[in-house]
Amino acid sequence: MANPSVRVRGRERISRRISRLLRGIQGREVLGEIGTYLQTSIKQRTQNENEDIFGRKFKAYAPGYRMFRQREGYPTEPDLTLTGGMFAALTHEVEGDRVRVFFGPGSSRGTEVQHPAKAFYLQEDRKFFGISDQDVDAIMRLYRINIGGALRGR
Repeated sequence: MANPSVRVRGRERISRRISRLLRGIQGREVLGEIGTYLQTSIKQRTQNENEDIFGRKFKAYAPGYRMFRQREGYPTEPDLTLTGGMFAALTHEVEGDRVRVFFGPGSSRGTEVQHPAKAFYLQEDRKFFGISDQDVDAIMRLYRINIGGALRGR
């Protein structure tokens, strides 16, 4: 009895399409887009909406600190921003198949430890640094767009 066989036509084309799909899913480009999105989302949510990752308004500043901010002309609603240095140091980098969002060294001397430590301290009372449910949904949309593009050969 003869062994049945199947002849596949266009094997190279299918292979190229699968390779494009994998690059679309795991590529540096989509991970870079996710990193940029997360940086923007964290800043927007914290500085403009005064909310934590759960969508809750930040706990008010302590009375003494609030008076200091008012006296110096800074907003008194909690936005975790005084000079802007910490959020200016928020960055991301793609490492293999993942993206890392973090507070890097600031532009002025002595801020190498200051910004990450300040973010860690602020995180205790106001959970601002993280991924919200809205962020997860947006990241999934980015992946769907990239997968669709990869399937279409873009």
